[in-house]
Amino acid sequence: MVQDLVKDFIQRVDMFSALDGRIARKLEQEAQERFVRRRDTVFEPGDPENEVYIVKEGRVRIYRQSPAGKEISLALFDPGEIFGEMALFFPSQRVNTAEAHEDTELYVVPVETFQRWMQEDNEIKELILYIMADRRRAMEQKASDLVALEVPQRMAKTILWLFDRYRTDIITGRIALNIRLTHHELASLSGTTRETATLILNRFRRDGYIDFFGRRMILLNEAELVRIATTYE
Repeated sequence: MVQDLVKDFIQRVDMFSALDGRIARKLEQEAQERFVRRRDTVFEPGDPENEVYIVKEGRVRIYRQSPAGKEISLALFDPGEIFGEMALFFPSQRVNTAEAHEDTELYVVPVETFQRWMQEDNEIKELILYIMADRRRAMEQKASDLVALEVPQRMAKTILWLFDRYRTDIITGRIALNIRLTHHELASLSGTTRETATLILNRFRRDGYIDFFGRRMILLNEAELVRIATTYE
């Protein structure tokens, strides 16, 4: 019964779809489950890199804080996604913070155990290498955006990325996000301050590009956000 539940979880996500049986068995036999409350940390800078994590339910945010206290969100991880995988090849100490964006359940695998899985199954190793390469490209793009783009461009790109990833709910006949984000969190994702983010979001709302239903954003004019993301002066 437990193995069936784990396998059902694996089959619901794309990342392990080609390896569902093998991964399901390994998680059922060797992974631990850990519950993390909203806003509690999974790891912090300086923690040893001795575990790899897969989100079972909930969501995890990865962020880095500058010496001046500015916070930049680097990634959001949803059910079925792995994080902390750098420890598999370059174990050292964590440099970022992983925080539960909502109440979250994780599969936790010791690094040595996951390394053994990769030795036993080359497809698992190839998958991890692909994930790492894809995330490196994403980090390089984010770093480039922080240098080259103005804040309104970055905010527009962030909003478009969020709707590409989380646009599943319909509210009042419009496309809405199925994730609730504060202005602080949107600022962190866009690499700016909360005050600046609020000014830009209010401008986008006034101009009819977005709206809010409680804390849920509604998309009104995707074409204009695309224009801002690519041509804002």
